[in-house]
Amino acid sequence: IVHETAGARGATRAELFKAFEAAGIPMGPGNGYHLVRSMLHAGTVVYGPIAEESNRVENHVMLAKDWLPAGTDLEGTFNGDQHAAITELLRRYLDSHGPATLRDFAWWSKLPLGKTRKAFADIASDYVSWDAVMGAPGSTAPGEELWVCEEALELIAEYEKDANKPRLLAAFDEIILGYQDRMYIVPEDHHAALVPGNNGVFRQAIYASGEVVGFWKRQGPASKRKLVIEEFKPLSATRAKQVQTRFKAYPFASA
Repeated sequence: IVHETAGARGATRAELFKAFEAAGIPMGPGNGYHLVRSMLHAGTVVYGPIAEESNRVENHVMLAKDWLPAGTDLEGTFNGDQHAAITELLRRYLDSHGPATLRDFAWWSKLPLGKTRKAFADIASDYVSWDAVMGAPGSTAPGEELWVCEEALELIAEYEKDANKPRLLAAFDEIILGYQDRMYIVPEDHHAALVPGNNGVFRQAIYASGEVVGFWKRQGPASKRKLVIEEFKPLSATRAKQVQTRFKAYPFASA
């Protein structure tokens, strides 16, 4: 059904669900979502370009065999060497998410921790302990060191001030979902509010100076969107102005 419906141009989830229903597959609550999710995990489909004809901002579901470049699978890129593939994925994760622990990567990738540690042994010389860099050796439990790419240290220092300015995060931003423990960035008193009912749906967060300081959403018709914020404590006049500036620059603020 997916091959017939998606074809070369892809299909929206609504189009897929309609085709499933027409073929006799019940589309009860969550059925379509779980079907597509299982196909994503199996590598049958991937998310592709934005579906312009949809009433919502969503990606087309594409057939992996047609959308992904030829030769980019495990066999084509790594000659079937799973260890080499895990090592490359771990490198990319630490370069983009560090400082992070190996357990963070194992949780994020859903790969075994044992295989993660073996992969890290091949690239360990490129990374340094964040605690050691910060002058706090021994503050992390043994085996749970935070690792960061040594080449990134200068960039972290250079952009620290700019990185601490307020940001309006999307609902599933990696700075929150990219690690096993979100308490490092979300105050414990507000963690439950980040995912109401613990149902897997994350709210859009306001980030500033290394932590989440509130939630945000847009309200009103397309031509008159306004920012609505739920702050954990009153924002200073300067920070509130910065947040408003961010909202005006947000790609879908007025859409």
